[in-house]
Amino acid sequence: MKKRNVKKAVYAVCAAALLMNTAACAKGAAEETKVESSAETESREESSTGLPDESADEGTKEDSTEETQSGADESQGTGSETESAQEGTLEYVYQAVKKAYGDEYIPSMALDSAMLESMYGITEDMYDGFIGEVPMISAQIDSFIAVRAKEGRGKDVEAILEEYRKNLLENTLMYPMNMPVAKSSRIIREGDDVFFIMMGTGSALDQAETEEDMLKAAEQQTNIAWRPLKAVMEQFKKTGK
Repeated sequence: MKKRNVKKAVYAVCAAALLMNTAACAKGAAEETKVESSAETESREESSTGLPDESADEGTKEDSTEETQSGADESQGTGSETESAQEGTLEYVYQAVKKAYGDEYIPSMALDSAMLESMYGITEDMYDGFIGEVPMISAQIDSFIAVRAKEGRGKDVEAILEEYRKNLLENTLMYPMNMPVAKSSRIIREGDDVFFIMMGTGSALDQAETEEDMLKAAEQQTNIAWRPLKAVMEQFKKTGK
């Protein structure tokens, strides 16, 4: 009887030991699995952290592109504004002169580059821009020309217009009423901007009786252009526009 009890006790102890060993193994396996899972998670996080941020790069590229484009636009805009201001000066002079004469502004046919060359001898390689008008009727000679010569070519344009004026007075047949207009014509140069003003026809000229009175009236009529022309050019020198 005692032997059976001892044997049962031995079996019980062995069974308990086996259960404890199994539980320990299971716990160890679970902890090992947990450690491996944690290691994999950390590995993924490190891998993710190590990759470049494409969205950030795209944002940087876009910012860089915008800055480059902005700089180019500003540079181009500055150039365009300068060129526009220079071209606009001739237009401002033209409009100011035309306004000063009012109804007695006679020129009405715009000059193109071909006419500027054939009539006056000013070629395209000599200027950056110009505005010019002559009368529609051949019996009249009133004219207004504003030329923006290329840098350093203002004197050349001035010399050509002086030669034109000389030839007009010495070698051209014209109506008697146009002679005082031609004599009163003026050539004005401001740097590389050159102006030819032949605007002597007006009501005062029609009323003049002697040649002296006609010349005086034509000179006064021509000088009407001087004040607005000078004012615009002085404004441009001060402000650049």
